[in-house]
Amino acid sequence: MHKMICLLLLFITMNSKAQMNCNYQISGKVIDAKLNESLPFAKVELLPLGKALVCNDKGEFIFDGLCTGTVVLKTYYIGFDTLIQSISLEKNIELKLRLNPSAKELKQTEIVAKQIEGKTTQLKDSVSQLEMRKSAGLNLTSYLKNVTGVTGMSTGSSIIKPVIHGMHSQRVIIMNAGIRQEGQQWGTEHAPEIDPYVANKLQVIKGVSSIRYGADAIAGVIIVEPRKLLHEPGIHAELNLAGFSNGRQGVVSGLVEQHLGKFFDLCWRLQGTLKKSGNVNSPDVYLENTGFEEVNWSASLGLERKRFGVETFFSQFKTTIGIFRGAHIGNVSDLTRIIQSGETITDDRFTYKISNPRQEILHYLFSAKAWWTITNVGKLNLLYGYQYNQRVEYDRFRPLNDSIAALNRPELQLDLFTHTADLNLETRYYKGFTANIGLSGMIQDNQYSGLRYFVPNYQLYNGGAYGLVKWKKNKVEVESGLRYDRKRNPFIVTSIAK
Repeated sequence: MHKMICLLLLFITMNSKAQMNCNYQISGKVIDAKLNESLPFAKVELLPLGKALVCNDKGEFIFDGLCTGTVVLKTYYIGFDTLIQSISLEKNIELKLRLNPSAKELKQTEIVAKQIEGKTTQLKDSVSQLEMRKSAGLNLTSYLKNVTGVTGMSTGSSIIKPVIHGMHSQRVIIMNAGIRQEGQQWGTEHAPEIDPYVANKLQVIKGVSSIRYGADAIAGVIIVEPRKLLHEPGIHAELNLAGFSNGRQGVVSGLVEQHLGKFFDLCWRLQGTLKKSGNVNSPDVYLENTGFEEVNWSASLGLERKRFGVETFFSQFKTTIGIFRGAHIGNVSDLTRIIQSGETITDDRFTYKISNPRQEILHYLFSAKAWWTITNVGKLNLLYGYQYNQRVEYDRFRPLNDSIAALNRPELQLDLFTHTADLNLETRYYKGFTANIGLSGMIQDNQYSGLRYFVPNYQLYNGGAYGLVKWKKNKVEVESGLRYDRKRNPFIVTSIAK
């Protein structure tokens, strides 16, 4: 009896499978519902059978060997909403699965690569970010101390001029935010009017490439390049603090910047620095009148698109510097007298007060630049800059005339107004050649006033044209350049070629 029941159940099961068709198939194509285009390599899953496959490059798929019944089809594609639909299998089915773009916005991914630079004919040294952080709070020349051939010429705790291979002042050009820094730097006490916290990149260029910046760049060119404005939507802030025991100096510098949005590529930045130092001290005493203070700030505004961009930059550098009285001499006789007397100008107490002799320096810089990418040609750059530099100097001794002394007028005031412009074309790489050609111009007006005569009033007009050509193939590189400048003032007309 038991054997009969088992045989009957087996017969019923075989008969049921015979009636069920397991030769059905589901095929179809996955497409974008909005653009009506195929979505290659979409994923399709068949539930509850647990079968899954990836479409081909045309978005096509096929499931075969399916039995009669109800299944659920689930379709995935990155950036699109998941599609779920129930299907009753009673015959072969062909589908068009239309996926709607997802409302979720994928976070932008930026792939960044650093080019490995090989040896080049251009003599260029850069200050690393690590070295810049180590020098935070110091002056510009201190940032460059580790660059080969660069030293400093100091006439005080805060006055240091850069020297390249023994040359300084007018033989060293400093490019600040793309503009040639123009200031009264005829004396050893005339240091660059630049806040190093503005810089994100510092370079020293020597050799052929330096002629792009001026025919008088005999020693080299120092490039002070601010950081680029933000490229992604968002806001960023930064605060830097530094302190020094000698002089009880404190430094505070900060910035805030913002990119206003993906579809409105406008960026801005505000930056500022405060410095204050009192009398510095030797191992035993304080040196009188060696304090200084600085108030610096800058602002940037830019718009950048794929093929063009514009950016404006403004900075103020303002400082008051006390001059150590023991080092304040007017001639060799003063120096001899101090050495013979053994006089040391010291103080037995610390103070932040700055008295005569002192310098008061104010420097404004404004630049506006624009660039365009020209298809199959290269990049065209246009740059305009305006600078105002004022240097006021008070001597140690006031005039003997009491009425004049009561006015507390400076012994010397120098005002320098400078307009510069530069048009430059950087060609694209073609058969091993790249070129850099351009025109530059400058108009300058120098005015002096005060109780003593130093530099006469003058106006300077300068125009120049330059061209650089570089050829590189494998490990061979050749670079050459030519520059012609013409300078004119009311009394001198000269031609300079380099």
